[in-house]
Amino acid sequence: MSSPQRPQPTIIYPRFPAPLDQATVESLFNKLYRALQKLGRVVRTIYLLGWINDDDLRGQVTRTTNKVESFHALSAYLDFGSAGIIATNNSVEQEKAGYL
Repeated sequence: MSSPQRPQPTIIYPRFPAPLDQATVESLFNKLYRALQKLGRVVRTIYLLGWINDDDLRGQVTRTTNKVESFHALSAYLDFGSAGIIATNNSVEQEKAGYL
C-alpha cells in the first residue's frame, strides 16, 4: 500500500501590468532613490539642529572623538615595522621595547 501523495506547493509570481517596461521600472526606482535621499537629508538636518542645541551631546561627541584620536596616535607610535617603537612581532623584543 503506497502513502498518499502530498500536493506540490505552487509558486505565485507577482504579475505586473503589460505596459510596465524597463523604463517605467527605472523611473520607479529613481523616484524611490530620490525620496530616500530627501529623507536622509531631513534626518541629518534634525540631528544637526539637535547638535547645535545640545551642549551635552557636543561634549560627549568631542570626548569620544578625543579617545579615538588618542588610540590612533598610540597605535601609530607602537606601529609594527621599522618606523615604530615595536619593530617586531616577537614578544621578547616587545617586552624589551616596553622598558625603554
